[in-house]
Amino acid sequence: MRRPTQVSATAALAAGLCLAVPARLHAAAVANPTPGMYVATGLYSAVVASGGAQCPSPGTTVTLQLVYPGPAKSGAAFHETELTGGAFAIFSGRFPVTPAAGVTSWSGTVAEASSSGLSQSASFTATLQFYDVNSFLATFDWTEAEAGGGTCQETIAFTLIKSGQL
Repeated sequence: MRRPTQVSATAALAAGLCLAVPARLHAAAVANPTPGMYVATGLYSAVVASGGAQCPSPGTTVTLQLVYPGPAKSGAAFHETELTGGAFAIFSGRFPVTPAAGVTSWSGTVAEASSSGLSQSASFTATLQFYDVNSFLATFDWTEAEAGGGTCQETIAFTLIKSGQL
């Protein structure tokens, strides 16, 4: 049985061989997600409550459905289900205009409504990491003013996978 020939990376480059690197490892080669419906799974990693606000605990998971209209467009919206303290809650809201193609940060204000009839506002800053045209990661620093008083400052990490067309 022949042993495979081992060639160093330097020798391979010197010989004019190309070392293949998956395109997803090159940030410039990764396209923005395409417009559509995205299912997101999130995890609260840090939460600070103030003023008596009732906030999710770190470790709480969240399921979210995102309507993504494409880069630099209005119409992004979400519907979210949380299980906190043994009870489900549904929230919905509209995001501001989405970031332009290739931009990996997003911020703004969202008006939310909940299944309990309360409305509240939230400001956010998000860092986006594009994987391919059907999936991406997002980390949100989210601050919401609770309708009953107080604020919740939350850090939530999401994975988003395309589940349908608009």
